[in-house]
Amino acid sequence: MSVIRTQLIDARGRQKQKEVAVAIGISPKHLSNLERGEKIPSLVTAWKIAEYYGKSLEELFPDILEKSRR
Repeated sequence: MSVIRTQLIDARGRQKQKEVAVAIGISPKHLSNLERGEKIPSLVTAWKIAEYYGKSLEELFPDILEKSRR
């Protein structure tokens, strides 16, 4: 099931995917896949993204955290 992660898109704002991806250390394609909900980030990648945006994992990936609590 694909969940569009509007939280990621909103956090990115007007920044280009490429500049965010390079800063985080992932490819722009991978960031795009994460934003569209086509891929699930590893915990390390999720932490890097959250740290970059200054957000919590709960804010950016509530669907993933909810599944892990079940």
